[in-house]
Amino acid sequence: MQYWYSIRGDSVKRGVADELVLFEMAKKGKIKPNDLVWCTASGSGWVAASTVPGLFSTEQSARSEAAPDSGTGESIPSPGPAASTKSRLMVPILIALALAAITGALALMAVMIRERAGHSEALPQLLAPLELEAMATSNELVGIGAGLAAVASSNAAAYLRDRISVCFDADRLDEAEKLINELRENCDDQAGAARLSSRLAGLKRTASRRAGLEIALRQGTLDSATAVELFIIYKERGEEKKLEGLVESMLRERLAMTWENSLSVARLCEAAGWQVSERVALREFDSHASLTGPAEPHLEAARMYEALGEQLKGADLLERYLTNSPLSSAAWFELAAIRSASGDSKSAMKALQMAIEQGGDAACSSARRELRFAPIRDSRAFKTLVGIK
Repeated sequence: MQYWYSIRGDSVKRGVADELVLFEMAKKGKIKPNDLVWCTASGSGWVAASTVPGLFSTEQSARSEAAPDSGTGESIPSPGPAASTKSRLMVPILIALALAAITGALALMAVMIRERAGHSEALPQLLAPLELEAMATSNELVGIGAGLAAVASSNAAAYLRDRISVCFDADRLDEAEKLINELRENCDDQAGAARLSSRLAGLKRTASRRAGLEIALRQGTLDSATAVELFIIYKERGEEKKLEGLVESMLRERLAMTWENSLSVARLCEAAGWQVSERVALREFDSHASLTGPAEPHLEAARMYEALGEQLKGADLLERYLTNSPLSSAAWFELAAIRSASGDSKSAMKALQMAIEQGGDAACSSARRELRFAPIRDSRAFKTLVGIK
């Protein structure tokens, strides 16, 4: 059970303490019998600390030890963090207002008696202490109520901020927005609500972008740059495993795969470094890709194979494509570069000759700059073919 306490004569020493803490404070003399306490069990008003059973008796220690397990199975409900914000704020505020009204009425009665007494000198002298006491008591009780309200408001604001943080982490952004509005309206935390609203706006933009990139992944329009972007979004949230699970589920649905989305998956796997899944995606591309379509997808897949150390698979993919599309200078050039890098100089020269026949001077210029032709660069045949004197 939690107790609100107020040490009379000191407006600073007010706060909340659990039952065990309250007993310890009484034991150390920090709480006196004439100090005020309040809890749900004491009704709607403050009571003297001396009325709390066992607080100032020799049974205090035994009660403190027995409190966690009384054996009765019954407990008095206390305000918890799950209570609504408004209910936590209303109880101390209503108490303060009621007490202030009572003491204000006492002061008003004193003033009315004074006015009816006319010019009597003795009666005002008797009433003056009553007025002062009423005013002092009123100020003290109002201060207690204000302190209680401030503590309750602070606790409610902290509780709401914790819930909002949980919603952010769980992508429950609509719920987070409602809680931010509650923080702004009921706890009057305008600065905190503004900061959280700014973060919420950023999370909404990121969520929208992530959803768009996931659609692109499934539709096969995710290019290399956006594949890196999608991976970074998941990585920043620590959800790489979730994205990897999405990739694996797509690869399991092979009948629904097209060469476009298999290549999209391969690009994402390359960005994330998931080489096993990247190889599976490339095999899916290999089995679905058109041998008469554009050369660029085949060139990209061949480069991915090469980056994985599987140059022969990349070369085989290009040779099958060139069987049906022999006029692609870019495909011949890429095949020549792969063959040269893997040490097959004879096949490299034949493929380079076909590339130059189809591509002319542009292919010659590219060959002179391509580093993968280093193993055959000094040969007379290469120099003659690309125009090096």
